[in-house]
Amino acid sequence: MGKLSSFSLGFMLLCLTAAITCTDSTGTFSGSSLTAQVPAEVPAEANLSDGRDRYSLACASCHGPAGGGTALGNSLQGCESCRQSFDELQ
Repeated sequence: MGKLSSFSLGFMLLCLTAAITCTDSTGTFSGSSLTAQVPAEVPAEANLSDGRDRYSLACASCHGPAGGGTALGNSLQGCESCRQSFDELQ
């Protein structure tokens, strides 16, 4: 094998190794920079109003009026585990 052929083969093996390393068991690329960003579903206005009312009654006393937290409750801002429905959180 010539020098160029050995280089080409080595380069292809390097690329193949990188592709396998960055792929999960389902064949999906796992690189964070290429992860598809799925927009959150925006609830209907009536649901937003109902959610504000429920939050004010059941949550704001501990977590603050905007979810920033108080001495009684943690901040809810940016909380990944808080993305459930209100009924599941009760």
